[in-house]
Amino acid sequence: MTHEIKYIDTKTGNKTIEFDSYLLHSKYDPIKEAQRIAEKEYTENFVHIVFGYGCGYLVDELKKMIEDEVIVVIDPFKIELNINDDTIYGKNQIDEFKTQLSSSLENLSREVKVICSLNYDKIAPEFYKEVLQCVKDVQRSNQVDEYTIRTGSEGWQENYIKNLPLLIRDQPLSNNSKFNDVPVVIASGGPSLTKQLPLLQSIRENIILVAAGSTINSLLKHDIEPDYVVTIDGSEANYHHFENIHSNKTKLIYGLSSNYKIQYEWKNERYAFLTTDDVKVQEIIEKKYGVDLPLIAGGGSVANFALTVATNLSSGPIALIGQDLAYTDLQTHASGNKYAMRIDDEFLEKRDAFQTEGYYGEQVMTDYPFHAMKLAFETLITILPNIPTIYNCTEGGVKIKGVEQVTFKEFCEKFAIRPVELDKQSKFEEKKWETIRLGLEEEVKVYQTINNRLKEVILKLKKDWLKKFFSPQTIKVLNSIDKLLREKLANLMFERIADPLIADVLRNYKGKKNEEEEEKFNRVYNQNLELYCRLQEAVSKTKIYTEEAIKLGDELNARINGSN
Repeated sequence: MTHEIKYIDTKTGNKTIEFDSYLLHSKYDPIKEAQRIAEKEYTENFVHIVFGYGCGYLVDELKKMIEDEVIVVIDPFKIELNINDDTIYGKNQIDEFKTQLSSSLENLSREVKVICSLNYDKIAPEFYKEVLQCVKDVQRSNQVDEYTIRTGSEGWQENYIKNLPLLIRDQPLSNNSKFNDVPVVIASGGPSLTKQLPLLQSIRENIILVAAGSTINSLLKHDIEPDYVVTIDGSEANYHHFENIHSNKTKLIYGLSSNYKIQYEWKNERYAFLTTDDVKVQEIIEKKYGVDLPLIAGGGSVANFALTVATNLSSGPIALIGQDLAYTDLQTHASGNKYAMRIDDEFLEKRDAFQTEGYYGEQVMTDYPFHAMKLAFETLITILPNIPTIYNCTEGGVKIKGVEQVTFKEFCEKFAIRPVELDKQSKFEEKKWETIRLGLEEEVKVYQTINNRLKEVILKLKKDWLKKFFSPQTIKVLNSIDKLLREKLANLMFERIADPLIADVLRNYKGKKNEEEEEKFNRVYNQNLELYCRLQEAVSKTKIYTEEAIKLGDELNARINGSN
């Protein structure tokens, strides 16, 4: 489409732009106009998004006002207006814009201010809506992530530690033998799974079958036993999914975040992994215990991790079934799932559900957690190395971009044509419990040391409250504890329980312009007090988890030696 663009001199001598008969700046004094808009729209400590650059007056004025805040600029007509600035995103760079916005929102913040430049919502109304939707998607994604972290952090911390003793017998996933060209079917628990079960049962011996988490219940209810089940969820609810499961051959593949009781009660072979966020944890475990756990990419769903796991099990084609990521036929899960239920409008409203493109091009109801899982699949298929062909055989739910859609019948007729032999022997390495036990005992001592020092710091801080200034002795103690924490926590698996408290301390105590001395003291005092009080609580809990892990390891080691 050709646009009519004119550059016009204003009364102050600056240029304005007439774009398809719409002015993009004042024809009298565009700089004064920009100053007025900037003063009105600027919000301290927010990320500012400017929709429409034009001649750049508004962006220039905002930059004069902003100190540490971020400005992200996107102009749908960057090419037409000859804007030669790589920091400004054009209409074909919406994905890059979204990535920049995500990285700019530190500590899972959702504080974004969108400023629409003059008439840009009129010359590009649909793209403006798309940008607003992108902002909302990022904000909701941060909201989902924050909720997950806040509700799961303590459980994750407990599970990471209490799963450690299992490494004396459980194997890293990388020790599992990889098969050549064997087809893999990943069964997830969406409503569409139910219709695929008869065909799945008929070709069961011709594939590697991987169950995503609680989906194992739906499969076993129909007498279909998977080869592997993947679990990452550390919640008590996830443990209840696995209670009383009786399987003769299913191997368990678990992330260290998975509820530890699942692993301790699972009777068959078990394989462990870490997520790609666990680089530091991986280094600590390898250094202290001599176990090299692989890093597995995933997302907000166990099915995301199951996809990456599947690429480690076989080089063959992969089929996704039951991967609705939507409320197909007003159902939450496939039949056989303990929490399957029929939904209504009230349920959808509480979930803030919305419509999106479905498997067949129709509109289906989904929500933001499901949407995040969909995006995770779309990202995984672009980043996984040597990824085999993936087929979405769900025949329902949302459309996953970049994944070929075929019916499950077509997949089975093409690939699941002969029985597969899965009798390869995996590499088995048994570790000494004494090595892990000594490491855990040392950590208990370190946590006790940190706890004692934190008590001292908190006492010093409280004594300074009435003085309204920090004494030299308090500042010395604060510097000392900060140094101790940097040195000690670097060698401890402490990140999971610390993540939400650190996010709060960094996000909730930002300084303000023209802050009075007393205001600054109160802010810094409260920030430090919250930090060290919550750290003390987290350290105390982690010390208890570590002591309990030692007891679990002693019991496990006794059983292993008793059975040998």
